[in-house]
Amino acid sequence: MIRVLVIEDVPLFRCGIRATLERTGECLVFEATELAEIAALAELQQPDVAILGGDLTCADPSLIVHTLRQQAPAIGIMILAPSQNEERLFHFVKVGASAYDLRTITQEALTHKVAPSPRKRSHTRCAG
Repeated sequence: MIRVLVIEDVPLFRCGIRATLERTGECLVFEATELAEIAALAELQQPDVAILGGDLTCADPSLIVHTLRQQAPAIGIMILAPSQNEERLFHFVKVGASAYDLRTITQEALTHKVAPSPRKRSHTRCAG
């Protein structure tokens, strides 16, 4: 089972990510929006992947990435950004993100990146 932490402050978008991943039958999904909750879940659940909204208003996304790296060093961190922005892309990679995609990503693409088919599992999760 792949443990996924979804960090997104838009409830409808967060529910859509959860539903998409749970439909695979391979993902156990946790949700958080506040930094303390994110840190606690990361430490307790040791997620394999975190999906992080790149335009969060609840907390600084860079601080969240840093916190996730401290609590779960092996975690794959996928940023879902509202628009293509090379400066933000480089910034997120610099602070520890593993992948950067647009929020317009399809359900199929998201599922493939988080829960690849069994024969592709040797690849790093969220290798954008």
